[in-house]
Amino acid sequence: ALTCCWFFQKKFGKKFIFILFVVSNSSVVLVFSANMTAFLEKGLFFLVLPVAVYLFFSGKRAAMKYSLVIVAAMFSLCLSTDLINSFIKTSFFYNDSRHPGVILNINTTPQRPQFSDTRASFVVSPEYLPYQSARYLSILYRLPVAVSSVKENLPYELYKNMPRHVFFDSQQAHSFLPLPYNVNSSVVSQEVIEKDNELLLKVFPLSKGDSYVGFKTTEIENIRGAYVWFSVWIKSVAKARGSVQISIQDRDTGVNRSDDAFKANFYGNTGGWERVTVGKYIGNDSRYLSVKGVVTEKGMEAYFKNPIIEITPREDIKRDFEFALINKRWSSFLLQASYFNLVNSGIPPRVMEKIFAINGPLIQFKKDVIQLDDGLIPDYLKKLGDDSAIKLLAEKAFVDSVPLNNAGKTFADSGPEFSYSVRRYDYDFIELKVSSPSNGFLYWADGYNKNWHAYVNGAEMPVARANMNFKIIRLPKGESEVRFVYKADRFKYGLGLFYGALFAGVSVGLITYATGRKEN
Repeated sequence: ALTCCWFFQKKFGKKFIFILFVVSNSSVVLVFSANMTAFLEKGLFFLVLPVAVYLFFSGKRAAMKYSLVIVAAMFSLCLSTDLINSFIKTSFFYNDSRHPGVILNINTTPQRPQFSDTRASFVVSPEYLPYQSARYLSILYRLPVAVSSVKENLPYELYKNMPRHVFFDSQQAHSFLPLPYNVNSSVVSQEVIEKDNELLLKVFPLSKGDSYVGFKTTEIENIRGAYVWFSVWIKSVAKARGSVQISIQDRDTGVNRSDDAFKANFYGNTGGWERVTVGKYIGNDSRYLSVKGVVTEKGMEAYFKNPIIEITPREDIKRDFEFALINKRWSSFLLQASYFNLVNSGIPPRVMEKIFAINGPLIQFKKDVIQLDDGLIPDYLKKLGDDSAIKLLAEKAFVDSVPLNNAGKTFADSGPEFSYSVRRYDYDFIELKVSSPSNGFLYWADGYNKNWHAYVNGAEMPVARANMNFKIIRLPKGESEVRFVYKADRFKYGLGLFYGALFAGVSVGLITYATGRKEN
């Protein structure tokens, strides 16, 4: 922008260049802004007002020498007003809950990184941690995890294979629900029918609106820290989607139902009997337990039978990689394409654990590598089966290309087992002392990037991408000094170019200003 001003100021004048500078910068911001309405509103306040003041004083000679000071003061006033307004608007985020770092007693001040020899599947959120704060656990945790924090909305796929304790069974209790009730009895007709030794509850809405039956209890102390599952068989002639559903709720939510306080599942409108299940975690913030069967379509009757309420204690949940993959996870920062493709490749969870080195050493010795395109690796591992794939990955790694000497040749073990020790570690550097039983490969289950460089006993070794996302290098037999160094050369060149252009622009502006004053 400064360079353009220097070229065009003599032809069009300084005022035109100033206006062009403001308009061009505003246009660029407007094009790339996610919320154009908010930008226009603030632009009117931050840009138009100072410019108007500047133009007003520009015609008055006495005030011209103070015009820049006045504009700067106006801009500072606008900026301060916006900051204060933003602080007021966002203060409610911090009034009701403490920072997750304080709750978990984690030191959030700058500190030296520490190397961890193992990786967890995900960060387990303590039940006393505020719901929204769980998304920041991956940042605060500072230890290797495979995926970001899990929302822990337990999916039905895992529920089917989990231990459950019956809280209520209609067939054992010989009643439809333990505490049947109906809040809006004036708009719904309900009737308990016994057919083929089964109790059926017929619900027939008489008008529009939610017509529901269910039960509610505040005696939930013995089920806190557990998942509650409500399942029932449903049959209806309703056709509208969501017109017949079941739900679990544990506290009041007002007009807008919170995703954390209210869970629901829908009847599939097949016209036949369907088993519908919904589950919810009962935590410290739960106030009651309410389960409902809801019919919303006027004149469309629905039948409910065999309702069952079951409890799964939180400690009974198998916290493995399968749980993390099936469940919803909090959004994370920008992800590398190779990592995203690996997590969403469909590789069986047990095999994925081996690739990520879950609960195992992140640095491993491999006897051999297998050259295979990344897109073919998932299908190859699926065909092998979990046990065979895990056994294969214990000794070998997949590489997309083979810039490695001795690749394709398997070496037999000899001498002592593989071992290593970490001498120095930083986010972009690691130095190891390694003892290898034979010639082979060093696999580090840490993200691959082409800017990583490896040195073995002082000599640089090519770094290949292994298992779609991680690093591997060739390793000689015996003891070796191994270093991995991250060198972002392009970033450094770009940074130098940026500061060089900035220096040149400022220099041109100062020279132009000095030349203009000399001419005057």
